[in-house]
Amino acid sequence: MDLSVLKLPQNKMEKFWDKGIFTIEDLVYFFPKKYLDFRNAKNIKDIAHGEICAVIGKIEDISEGTNYIRVKVRDNKNWFMYIFWFNMKYIKKMIKKGEEYIFCGRVYIDEKYNVRTMTNPIKFGKDKEKLLTIHTIYPKINGISEEYLKKCIQNGLALIEKKDYLENHLITKFGLISKGEALRIIHNPKNEEEY
Repeated sequence: MDLSVLKLPQNKMEKFWDKGIFTIEDLVYFFPKKYLDFRNAKNIKDIAHGEICAVIGKIEDISEGTNYIRVKVRDNKNWFMYIFWFNMKYIKKMIKKGEEYIFCGRVYIDEKYNVRTMTNPIKFGKDKEKLLTIHTIYPKINGISEEYLKKCIQNGLALIEKKDYLENHLITKFGLISKGEALRIIHNPKNEEEY
């Protein structure tokens, strides 16, 4: 099935073509390169240097420099950390002092001052159901955002043929899962066993 059934703008189609993705099947077989587990948010004090994790906290302060936004976030155990965004001024419109957010990304600890920081979070927002999940990381496609790619893949999954090439008795005998379920798990694992 041709990729055009997704009714993508021409410039986006060309970006997919450059990556060798011409059909819906090519798209749904464009697999993640890794997974990040953000299902369990961590307390700020328990985060190790360099750890990739989710943190929940209220924004206490927002400051701005020439090329950055910095927020001070405090969790429910009264520990704080700083979140930085560089060259992303639009972020200021997406956050509000006094409100609680989830931030997912790599945390660094300045040992001298025992201060934790996260720079350019992988994702952030208020929706726990959407953010506290296993996050799929795909190979980069120039000109296609991760969010746009994921949306296209989900639309592709809804369109592909779910019929398996193996006979049902073989699937049952060897305890296999269907092709459709396998693709769903690869792109949207719900737990450790799935990913």
